[in-house]
Amino acid sequence: MFRLALTLTAFAASAAAAEPLGNATLAGQVVEIEFIPKGDAPAIGPRYAPVTIEFFCDLGDSASMRMHAMIAELAQRHPQRLRVVYRLARQ
Repeated sequence: MFRLALTLTAFAASAAAAEPLGNATLAGQVVEIEFIPKGDAPAIGPRYAPVTIEFFCDLGDSASMRMHAMIAELAQRHPQRLRVVYRLARQ
């Protein structure tokens, strides 16, 4: 589980450092983005699980596929406590 948290943190940090959003050009500045999902997204796990992961993935990216493998393993270990919602980042 520590490896997953570390990977999620590293993935988020690398994605944030890749390209500044809007006027957020200063390091350490917080940017809030509203996400409005279009329809139902594929998901695994119970609807009212105490933990939900929204996984924004690119199916053509090897890092996304490795992350998917770790999340799937975590979901198998905790089938009643974890829900994973898949959002495609690139189509």
